[in-house]
Amino acid sequence: SNLKSVKMTNGVTTIGGGAFRNCGSLVGIEIPDSVTEIGSDVFWNCTSLETVNIPDGVTSIADNLFYGCSSLQNIQISKTVTTIGDSSFEDCSSLISIEIPENVEEIETTAFRGCSSLNTIKFIGSVPQIQDSSFENVIATVYYPVNDSSWTEETRQDYGGTLTWKTYTTADIVDSGTCGEDVTWTLDSEGLLIISGTGDMTNYTSSSECPWYSESASIVSVVVED
Repeated sequence: SNLKSVKMTNGVTTIGGGAFRNCGSLVGIEIPDSVTEIGSDVFWNCTSLETVNIPDGVTSIADNLFYGCSSLQNIQISKTVTTIGDSSFEDCSSLISIEIPENVEEIETTAFRGCSSLNTIKFIGSVPQIQDSSFENVIATVYYPVNDSSWTEETRQDYGGTLTWKTYTTADIVDSGTCGEDVTWTLDSEGLLIISGTGDMTNYTSSSECPWYSESASIVSVVVED
């Protein structure tokens, strides 16, 4: 197909399954806010598609929705999405980062399999149900909210890939520094002290030697990352 761009008019509510399947020249599409359902396989093998915004109101990323979209670099998933379907982003080999909205409850089988450039994944909310192969062959750093107790060690698995798990906080950083050759610390405005890195921490003979001592009255909780 020679179709390169699509602009859909407001009022359309559904994009039917396979609508643009194998449109290898399609680079971009404007999806109006009126769309609440996008069927499976819609952008299957659209190898030139680079960026898509999923409108608010769409609740599911359907199975195989972006399967084989090897040029897809940017995707904004709406906050209303609750499910990321089977193989929905499989073999999106140019996708670099993805943000999983807080309402997502399930990431299904092989959802991100073969996303060879995907190096950053950020979860906004609590842990969803993630299948064993959801991130098959993905090597990435995964960020999860530090104060969300649902992210236990048991849930921080590889899910078929090689995932490095790190916490993040939305609070402002008030102080930071080093506490070892390859170990750093940060203290945020909510009193959370995070120690992260590799190797040994410096040995301190008294609390006053700790680099965060001047802020010790503000420290409410401490996280030592894996």
